[in-house]
Amino acid sequence: MMIRFQNRFSKFPDKRISLTKMLYRIKRSVKNVILQLLKTLCFSYNQTMDSAVDVSHLKKVFNPFPLRKKERGPGLWVANIMRLRRIKENEVYALTDVSFSVNRGEIFAVLGPNGAGKTTLMKILSGLLYPTSGAGTVLGKDIVKEHNKLKGNVSFVSASFWMALEWQFTVMENILQYAILSGVREENAKKRTKELGEFFGIDFFDKKIPELSAGMRQIVAVIRGFVIDRPIVYLDEPGVSLDVEKRHQLSELVKSEAKKGKTILISSHEFTDLDIYNPRALLLKKGKTIGIGTAEELLREKNAIPYELQLSKFDDEIRKELSRKGIIEGDIPKELIELDRVFKVRLLVKRGMVNGLVKILLKHNVKIFNMRKDRMSLKDAYLYRVKYA
Repeated sequence: MMIRFQNRFSKFPDKRISLTKMLYRIKRSVKNVILQLLKTLCFSYNQTMDSAVDVSHLKKVFNPFPLRKKERGPGLWVANIMRLRRIKENEVYALTDVSFSVNRGEIFAVLGPNGAGKTTLMKILSGLLYPTSGAGTVLGKDIVKEHNKLKGNVSFVSASFWMALEWQFTVMENILQYAILSGVREENAKKRTKELGEFFGIDFFDKKIPELSAGMRQIVAVIRGFVIDRPIVYLDEPGVSLDVEKRHQLSELVKSEAKKGKTILISSHEFTDLDIYNPRALLLKKGKTIGIGTAEELLREKNAIPYELQLSKFDDEIRKELSRKGIIEGDIPKELIELDRVFKVRLLVKRGMVNGLVKILLKHNVKIFNMRKDRMSLKDAYLYRVKYA
């Protein structure tokens, strides 16, 4: 065999390779593949043990297209399937290369403008949608291969969840029906419903759905999501239609459930409601990841500190001069509120430039009534990252 192998390359002496050398190379390649496989398996195992949710390079593409009406019967299906294979310009990329992980017992935020892909991401993680590509696990269960199993580990509350309520039933009947279908015993569901009712201070369990306001229906949807005891809770725009008091109560409920060990993912564009948790956040824009981390981590590169000031006046001329001289971050919109001839302003001041800020304000005859350092907020991160991603 050695002779036949060498004779094959007899015309090319420089390309002669001994059989022993070939076997050594094959052995080394197989060894490297096995080591890499073992490293991958160990990493996946550690991720599964430490993470409640682990997503890697997730992608979701929708392909809407107008149907042809000329063909009928089988011809209609064949024609439209062929068009579906050809049409690319109508593809909608809801998610593109999204990767992140959420630890067990963590409150994690998903932020972005309307149409950023937040709801699509929540549905994929709930087993309601298949991703186009990518991989992910929820409590160690694959979001594609084991999507039916992971549904028993999550509770999903969406902004339009109230639309699934049975309008001919009372509030209590709706909640009990959902809980029983989800595998909760009736007596346990009643007890938990009454606890949550007392927590939110509601007394309309005997009313039917058409008798409720939009905020009341949203509270019913939230209660229905927390009645079933699941280790992971997805809240998609949970504060829609809720007043200030109910939003505060919802935040208290979320924090108490997280202390019990539940993992909670909240998607919203109302980022001011999420600062109370100081969470890690995933920022999305048109389906793409533009940042992951806390507000401080997301804005660390800006090298600026937010300050809240109360001034006798503040106009565009002052702001432009501060921005031109590199004292403030002029690309981030300021907050300006005028109350009783006092301007309340929030600015991002670059480190070491506070003295320069004061000098310019005094130069314009501005009285400084109060000045205090504020903490970084998700709003700062959102405005900067979304606008300049």
